[in-house]
Amino acid sequence: MEVDVNDNTTGRWDLGEWKRVTAFAAGGTLYTEEHGQVSAFDRATKSWHPMVEMPGWSLLGADGNNLVFYRHGTQTLRWVPLSQ
Repeated sequence: MEVDVNDNTTGRWDLGEWKRVTAFAAGGTLYTEEHGQVSAFDRATKSWHPMVEMPGWSLLGADGNNLVFYRHGTQTLRWVPLSQ
């Protein structure tokens, strides 16, 4: 369920199979990452679509229209623009 700042429901979506939503980008898209596979939720089709594989990286969240990843075993963060 999506709500606005006044706690009014603005949308409801069945996310299908349970996913841990890791990022909510400025454009309103939900993202998840499992075993290096990053997927985006398509509200129109109510399904998750694979976008890119990032082996060795974990999706931490979003910063505006960038996805932020953490490199396993290091102190490295990477901002990836959604246009890539």
